[in-house]
Amino acid sequence: MSTPIPTPLAAFTSIPPRLRRPLRDGGDVGPEYLRACIASWRRCGLEPHSVHYEDERALISDPLPGVVYHFLPRRPEDGANKKPRIATLFAAIAAAGVPRAGIVNADILLAGGPGLGAAMEASAAGGLLIGKRCDVADPFDDAGLAYELGVDLFVFDADLPGRIGDMGLILGEPWWDYWVPLAAAFADVPLRQVQGPLALHLKHPQAYSQALWLAFGRGLHRYALDRARGGNGTAEAFAAARDAALGPVPAELDDPYLLRFANFCVRWIDARCTPVPLAEDLGFGQPAFTPIGALTDPPAWPLGGDGAALLERLGRRAAGRSGRSAPRLRETALLLRTLRGALDGGARDGGAETDAAALAAPLLDLMDADAGEIAALTGAGAPALAALRARLEGGRAAPRLQGMLRLPLAADPGAEVLNGMATVRAWERPDWRHYDEAHFGRLLAADIQHRSGWAWEHAQLLWGAERLGAFGPGRRALVVARLPDPLYVALTEHVAAVEVLNIGDPPATPEKVAEWCQTSELPALAKLRLVHGAEDAPDRGADGFDLVVMPHNTLFAEGWAGAGAMLERVVPLLAPGGVLAIGANALVTGTRQGPWIPAGTLSSGRLDALLARAGLRAAAPFSAALDPATLDRVGPDAAAPIAPFAAPDGPDLLMPCTWFARKEAATGAEGWREFREAWGEELLGPQLGAMRLVGGGHPAGPVRAEPGYAPGLLLFGPYLRLSPGSYRLLLSAVPLDGQGGPERPALSVTVTTPDRRSFGSRRVNASLLGGEPVEIGFGITEVDAPGGLSEPLEFLVSAEGDAGFEIRALDLARAAEGSQALGVDLLPQLSLAGSARREGDAVAVDAQAPSGHVLYGPYLPLPAGAYAVELALRAHGQPRAHAVAVEIVLGGEVVAERRARVADLAQGPLRMEFRVGPEEIGPNGTSAPFELRVSHLGEAGLRVEGARLTGG
Repeated sequence: MSTPIPTPLAAFTSIPPRLRRPLRDGGDVGPEYLRACIASWRRCGLEPHSVHYEDERALISDPLPGVVYHFLPRRPEDGANKKPRIATLFAAIAAAGVPRAGIVNADILLAGGPGLGAAMEASAAGGLLIGKRCDVADPFDDAGLAYELGVDLFVFDADLPGRIGDMGLILGEPWWDYWVPLAAAFADVPLRQVQGPLALHLKHPQAYSQALWLAFGRGLHRYALDRARGGNGTAEAFAAARDAALGPVPAELDDPYLLRFANFCVRWIDARCTPVPLAEDLGFGQPAFTPIGALTDPPAWPLGGDGAALLERLGRRAAGRSGRSAPRLRETALLLRTLRGALDGGARDGGAETDAAALAAPLLDLMDADAGEIAALTGAGAPALAALRARLEGGRAAPRLQGMLRLPLAADPGAEVLNGMATVRAWERPDWRHYDEAHFGRLLAADIQHRSGWAWEHAQLLWGAERLGAFGPGRRALVVARLPDPLYVALTEHVAAVEVLNIGDPPATPEKVAEWCQTSELPALAKLRLVHGAEDAPDRGADGFDLVVMPHNTLFAEGWAGAGAMLERVVPLLAPGGVLAIGANALVTGTRQGPWIPAGTLSSGRLDALLARAGLRAAAPFSAALDPATLDRVGPDAAAPIAPFAAPDGPDLLMPCTWFARKEAATGAEGWREFREAWGEELLGPQLGAMRLVGGGHPAGPVRAEPGYAPGLLLFGPYLRLSPGSYRLLLSAVPLDGQGGPERPALSVTVTTPDRRSFGSRRVNASLLGGEPVEIGFGITEVDAPGGLSEPLEFLVSAEGDAGFEIRALDLARAAEGSQALGVDLLPQLSLAGSARREGDAVAVDAQAPSGHVLYGPYLPLPAGAYAVELALRAHGQPRAHAVAVEIVLGGEVVAERRARVADLAQGPLRMEFRVGPEEIGPNGTSAPFELRVSHLGEAGLRVEGARLTGG
């Protein structure tokens, strides 16, 4: 009796008409790779279904065999996207009438046998099965890195789409692979995840825009929030866990927050999944994988001729050599093949000689081989190798190549300025590009071809550090980082030890450390040490680090103010003469504060002055200008714009740049205090352009609220972190004709933190507009800024009534220490009770009004410390008449109280002191809410003209 053949699992995707997957030797294996992927699905028991819109039928001129094609009409909500929406795939699945289906990205190669489809279908019954991929950088790799931040395969019952609805996301674009499992979990669908490797993926550059990533990320965040507000228990648990992990949700969901949110989504999904040991059951290898080339039928990767023989010999050699990874030896085989062609061809032109030099150097370094062994492997005789070495010694090879060939370093008088913007012409320099590819070719070859600013920054950081003498056998480097990066591994090739100070989420296991550093190579791991600021500290050693590298805008991860704090942390770790190398974005146009170097600071020379206060000297003057060739390529009217090279942010332009400085002197405590003050001065000045409008965007000029404008918030931002001191926020505004009189409240301004802890506020009547700027004073104490900087401060500007106005400026300045600017203006924040009424900026109560509370609030949490409340009060009545009673309350308990007569109030402000002790501080670092209660005693008229909370 024969065994029935299982029905294939219907796997839905959208196969692109054309796929590019470039190799570093110039070839493109995209078409072969795509055919190999689809062939692997069929081999594993999956039936490929490719979904497209009807108007793209003509593009599918060469349909792949064995693929079922679906052409669906394009609806208005589908827009002009070539990739189908997830809802479109769901519609195709429903039309197919299958009981269970899968969604798989088209460029995924399944590493399994014929039973994989049936096994996945059985494991998905009644739930959602997800599978992740392993990234490889070369078709010959038999090892790769697990990609933890995304999902590439889903299998589910056909009724799942009806249970989770639609969010408008698109296959292959960001966030869709988070939404599917989150929506399923919110619908109480059990989640399951394949353990171990399931899919291989040939690494390629990012294909989606940052703007799309931001838009879809904000949409998913809003989706989860709406489900939680709707009473969905699982979504409520998700929101609570998110808040506990990420803190308060900022008013603006920017890149740093969404990156943290993405990491949280992955961890939450993984924690909710039941593990399915499917890969082990099917006999997959882990962590080694079958090379992609061996999975194609017939083999599609053209090595041919002597290259294949070399690969076979190198494989045998690798099996007996410890400490060498097979992927790097396979890469070396490709180098050998090209090198032999260069030697046999008798290259004469300079470009070919540079190619040969770039290939020979890593060959000698990676193989640890003498000339005889190289000759035997390549077939090139000793005279040819000697001629190559002579050409290298006689020419000016890049410093990296000279070091690898053990040649003396030669100064390059044509070296580019280290401190400056990225330039297009660097991509046309063969020595620079080969230098880049020597470090990152296997991971970033495609990025290099697309001229990505990320690749430019990384190679430039290494290039500049080498030219400044920071590399060598006894050198030590520190990398401050928040993202995985092949830069760490590249540094191990140049220095004795590399420490990575992780300021992001810490990995938990040694395996995660290797994954985080993007390497499985034992020599690199032996030189790498991962440390965390909260749990560990970099090992400064006897003299300090020779090099501190800060890539990925790490320095500006917490904005401009946070960059000053980070410099104060890492500069003392540098050895005398050590090099600080920073990769960052520069704001070329615009003045807004953010995670970048402001244009004004670059062009004015203030950056050099700030560095000098920290004991640093710029390695070269920082140029704030774009060269004309680059400007032609990144501008809006460029004929062939290089989109990934620049980072437009609304009307402003950000450009990658590198910034190098050398440590000249140690900085004492007083020097760092001066540095903090000078660095903080860059945050002061105009703030209106940095604010955000409630309707979206930034003000491009004055902000108007016409008469009759509905009360509510107008402006918010800019989230500044300030050092301790006294400050003045100066509002310049003019009144507009309206129904309100001069005492009619026009607007209010509050200085607060994201958790709504108020530092100062003021309600402004129309009569105060049009003259001198209105001042809102506030202070930051050492208690408010335990790490040297406060929490991000937000200025809230709200319309209060019918009085129209036009805001023309909002400026931040320092106030003299000890001035009345230090404190929180309580009166506008207090609630009225009884017969109390507001008269302009004051609160009045008539003498004949009943006794009782007239003011209470504002329920502020306070850190530990000494405080005082000062009340400006006036009373009308007999001198001995009882006028007012005041209570200070913490968490419902009265901690201070005072009664006063009319005569007492004539002596001046009423002052009451109190303390918040350490024993009263909760787990969030603050006390129970502070409340001020003001009571009218029924014997005199009362007018409250001010109420201020200050440090005692």
